[in-house]
Amino acid sequence: MKKCVKCDAELDDNATVCPNCGETVGQLIPAAEDRDRPLLDRMMKFLRFEHFAWKLKGILCLVCTIIMIAGGLIIMLCGTGLGVMSLVRAAGAPEQQQSGRMEIDPSSGFSFEIDKDGQILINNAPLQRGEPQNADPYSVFLAFGVLFIIYSIYFITMGLIVYLPHAIINLKLLKKVEYYENTLYSDVSIARKRCTSVGMIVFAAIFNRMALIFIIINFVKTKKNAKAFDRIEAAQKGEIK
Repeated sequence: MKKCVKCDAELDDNATVCPNCGETVGQLIPAAEDRDRPLLDRMMKFLRFEHFAWKLKGILCLVCTIIMIAGGLIIMLCGTGLGVMSLVRAAGAPEQQQSGRMEIDPSSGFSFEIDKDGQILINNAPLQRGEPQNADPYSVFLAFGVLFIIYSIYFITMGLIVYLPHAIINLKLLKKVEYYENTLYSDVSIARKRCTSVGMIVFAAIFNRMALIFIIINFVKTKKNAKAFDRIEAAQKGEIK
């Protein structure tokens, strides 16, 4: 005889569905191994927690990817606009009339204009002592435009190289965990092999620290109850009636 893990109804060995709740044969375990069922339930509980962790991280990384790419494109448009505006305005600015002669400071290499009275001129106005020279506004706009474009490239690159691969990997692992959940009560050996994998622990440590917690819990409990899981596997294969 077998029991349905959902409603505990007793079923024939050849039953394909539970007549009481409609569960399929994949969700049945032998009644002889019912004492070990809490181990399966506990493994299922932490698989579901792990399932949630992969799903949450995958969705968050996907959202971050969209935000980084969209933000990068917006910043790039702003930077391009600033650069174009600075070039257009600089090209349309009237040339300043020279009112004196140009001199070059031998110590600094900078050029400056001296009017007929011997005063140093900046933008055709006398330079007062201690007065700083104003920066060219067109150059400032152009510099900000280039800076925005650099930042936009950084954001788009981070979205495509960092967040998008993390999203894909987490969502793929989500599908894997769903497979282990669906086969746990019909063939625990599949989920058991995965729960005792050291490589999976290392993988989760890189891509999902939250899922790592539940993977380690299942790893320890599966190793600790190895004999009980051997009995469950034997019962599921029909070696124990």
